[in-house]
Amino acid sequence: MARMSAVETLICDTLIEMMETQPVDRIKVTVLVKIAGISRSAFYVYFDSVYAVLQLLEDTFISGLPDEDDISSGRITESDIYDGFKYVRDNLKMYRTLCGPYGDSTFQARLANRTKRVFEKYILSHPSQKTLAEKSMIAECIAASQWAVCKWWAFNEGEVSTAEVHRFLRSRTKILIDSLGSG
Repeated sequence: MARMSAVETLICDTLIEMMETQPVDRIKVTVLVKIAGISRSAFYVYFDSVYAVLQLLEDTFISGLPDEDDISSGRITESDIYDGFKYVRDNLKMYRTLCGPYGDSTFQARLANRTKRVFEKYILSHPSQKTLAEKSMIAECIAASQWAVCKWWAFNEGEVSTAEVHRFLRSRTKILIDSLGSG
């Protein structure tokens, strides 16, 4: 994804701030640009609506996650899982806002679908006696549970450390991967 200009970044940061207290469908360009301290015409150079800003935020967040091309040698390592979680931690405010009560309800599903594709690439090629459907369900379970735990942690950050959440995710993912057995 191309780097954002300073104005795009300002608009995105302002939308994140606004979405902490109100739903995106109630945010008007007029108010957003006033808070950002820019003109409407400057906004429209980059975006055609508030939803376009939201889409860029979501796409930017998702593009920073490890994907199937980032997974080395066709297998998923502990560092691959940690890198995804570390990325969430490093972008926690954006993640909380996008997954929060005023974010896009489909964002969490987009995250899970992307993660499922990453794990499916590995799981479907695994030499196992499991059926294709069983392997797909394992990938689905890993993806959904990882993002559910990340969301829980994002909103309950002080209750457990980053290392504890990583260990928890790693151990649960290993259980599911190990359920594939060997061929």
